[in-house]
Amino acid sequence: MKGNHKKIIVAGIGVVLVVLLVAGIVIFIGGMKGEFHRDSMASDFFDVDRALNRKNLCDRNKDGEACLDTARYYLEGKHVEEDRKKAAYYLAKSCGYNNSEGCYHLGTFWYNSGESPGSSNNRRAISHFKKACGLGNDQSCTIINKMEQD
Repeated sequence: MKGNHKKIIVAGIGVVLVVLLVAGIVIFIGGMKGEFHRDSMASDFFDVDRALNRKNLCDRNKDGEACLDTARYYLEGKHVEEDRKKAAYYLAKSCGYNNSEGCYHLGTFWYNSGESPGSSNNRRAISHFKKACGLGNDQSCTIINKMEQD
């Protein structure tokens, strides 16, 4: 009887240790998830802060690259509500500040509007692609050359 009693006690201790080990792992992993969540929140905060700073640089300092970033935020709905009109506005500002990539994306914006060749939006697209090409954007030059061949 004493041998069985010892086996039961040892088995009970083993079960308790396994339960404590599993509980410790669950608590540790749960704590790690909290860390990841806090890191994610901090990252989101810094991303939103960066977005606001980029918008301010565009509006106040006439920074074409910052205007392009702001337009992307509006196109993607990242940190702001998706708004194609505001995106076009900031792309136009970027292009107006002679940012070649801004002109390229503005050309793409108008070209992808779904209107037929010869439409006012298509003419706008060509105009912006030409400006972007003149500013050194190779993608725009390729598009203009292809359009002229067609």
